[in-house]
Parts: sequence; C-alpha cells; structure tokens
Amino acid sequence: MSDIEKKDMLTIAVDEAVEKDTECALCWMHEKSEIHYLETYYSECVMNPGSRSEVIQSRGFCRYHFHRFLSFALQTIPGEKLGLALVLENLVEARSGDLKRSRNCIDDLHRTKAKDIMRLLADGVSQAKRKSLDECFRRIRSLIGGRERSCPACELLKDHNEMNVDTLARMLVAHSSFQETFWNGKGLCLFHLLELMRALRLRYDGEFPSLSKTLLELELRNFDRIRSELKEFIRKHDYRFHNEPWKSEKDVVERAVPKLIGTYQLGSGHEEDDVV
Repeated sequence: MSDIEKKDMLTIAVDEAVEKDTECALCWMHEKSEIHYLETYYSECVMNPGSRSEVIQSRGFCRYHFHRFLSFALQTIPGEKLGLALVLENLVEARSGDLKRSRNCIDDLHRTKAKDIMRLLADGVSQAKRKSLDECFRRIRSLIGGRERSCPACELLKDHNEMNVDTLARMLVAHSSFQETFWNGKGLCLFHLLELMRALRLRYDGEFPSLSKTLLELELRNFDRIRSELKEFIRKHDYRFHNEPWKSEKDVVERAVPKLIGTYQLGSGHEEDDVV
C-alpha cells in the first residue's frame, strides 16, 4: 500500500468519525479500532501459535484489555472461551516460570543465615546486604509485575491513535471544507485536544496559533453546551419539573465523563499500573 493510499484511507476514517457527531471523534475512532483488534485477534490470531507467542512474550495484556478480552469471549462471541483458554494455558505456564525464578531470588537470600541478616541490618553497616535485598525485590517485581507494562493491544492502539491525531491535524491545515465541518461539530475530549495541539505544534508551526485558538473556542462552546445540559438534567430531577419530557440532556452524564477525560483506554495510565 502506497503512502498516498494510506493517507486517503486515514482521511476517510477521520471524515466518518467527525460525521458521527460524537463528543470526541478521536475517541470514537479509538473505540472502533479496539473492537476491530478484539475481533481480529479472536478470528485470526488466537488459534495461531505464532501470534500467541507475542502475547506470551509480553505475559499477556494489561488489566483493562484482559478484561475486555474476557467480556468479548463471554458476551460477544459465544463459545470463544476455547480460544481464550489456549492463550491462558500458555500464560499460566509462563507465569509459573516467573514465580519459580522469583522463588530462586529468595532462596539466594536464605543462603545467608537469618541472624546475620538481622544483625547487619540492625548495625546499619550492611549497605551491601540492603542492596541485595532491594535488588531481589526489584527482580521479583520485574518478573511478576513489570510484564504488564508492555501490552500488545495498548501498543497497537497507541500507534493507531497517533496516526488518527496526525491525520486530523493535517486535514485541519490543508482542507478548508473539512475545517468548516469540524468547527461546527462537538469538538474533542480534553485528552485528545492536547494531543491534537501537540501535533499541530510539532508539525505546523505557522498554523499553530490560529488553529489552537479556534480549537479552544470550539471546546469552550461545547463545554458551555454540556454545562447547560447538566443544569437541565439536574433541574428535571426536581419534583416540580419531573414530568417534563427529556431532551438531549437525558444522556449528558454518560457524555460528560468521557468529554472530560477521554475513553478509559487512553490517557488513563491503566497500562502503567503500579506494582509497588
């Protein structure tokens, strides 16, 4: 596929997302990419030993995507538990190896008599021993917890998101007709607003000030809209007005949260959960 064909496909995808008129076109694209990844993994990769090896090497997925895979298997595609079981069997085996290597770290410490360790720690003279304890725990943390931080799904979706942001930036700079459509829409979530402004700053210095100002004005207009809908939502929960018909404010709570923070998958830090 040539670069021109690829850019055309990305442009079409951004156009489609903006036409959906959601609170954030880039969040909509991310969710679509994630669903496609789940479907593709189950239909093409889960039975392929070569594809499974990548997941085994990374020790599976992050917490969020593991739960998405489980929900997808149980709810979306009945009977796909077998495919997931094949992946889990390999992962449990790999994790058992990690646990055994972790146990070996402790066994190495036990080669030093316990009373000697306590005496040296109490004396405050055993910097070497303290260092060995710290290194042992760091090794265990790396074996058991560190692997979660290289989630194949997160890495792929991050790349997709960056391409989508860059494409949107290019379209805002190069296509006046698209600009008009976008400026009349609902804007972006705050996470993607910053991502888009970053892309404009890195690639389009000359257009950055004017486009960024227009983007912020677009966001302010839409945040005013969200705030008005929230006020109306709250008002209609007053017993004096509860019989009034619901309008656009009916689902404003569900829209306001992702408007503020984006989708859970992006910018949430779930792929960097601490292990202590």
